[in-house]
Amino acid sequence: MAVAIPFIMAGITIAGSAISAYGAVQQANAQKAAAQFNVSLNERNALVATQQADAEALRIRRESNRVQGAMAAGFGASGLTVEGSAIDALSHSTMMAMLDEQTVKYRGSLQALGYRDSATLDRMQAETAEEQGYLRGASEMLTGVGRAYSTYSAGSRRMSSST
Repeated sequence: MAVAIPFIMAGITIAGSAISAYGAVQQANAQKAAAQFNVSLNERNALVATQQADAEALRIRRESNRVQGAMAAGFGASGLTVEGSAIDALSHSTMMAMLDEQTVKYRGSLQALGYRDSATLDRMQAETAEEQGYLRGASEMLTGVGRAYSTYSAGSRRMSSST
């Protein structure tokens, strides 16, 4: 019976290491899942940012068309023709509206780019978490085997010296 004690102790050490290794892999899988969730959020946010910018640009264009129509109607009602300073005013209004529209689209594209960059980093984090989990798990197992051998060797020496 006493001869079995070193084996039992080594087995307990290996079992503990296996549980630690499993925990390391499970933790890595949870980190990977969280990072993948962040990827999907960031990709969706990039799409929403682009859609919002497009919608705002369309709103600006419509408002500009309304204002320019009102300006042209006002010029006509006052007897002005659409030439000279009147055409200059309409052209300036059109140019400023186009600039506003492009600015909104540009800001939306920058925001979307930021979200896509975050998604890329999250993808890399997911891959790294998985790799680290397997490495930690393997390390736990190897450490456990080493401890088990030490435990077994020490127990065997004690058993040999006591007999």
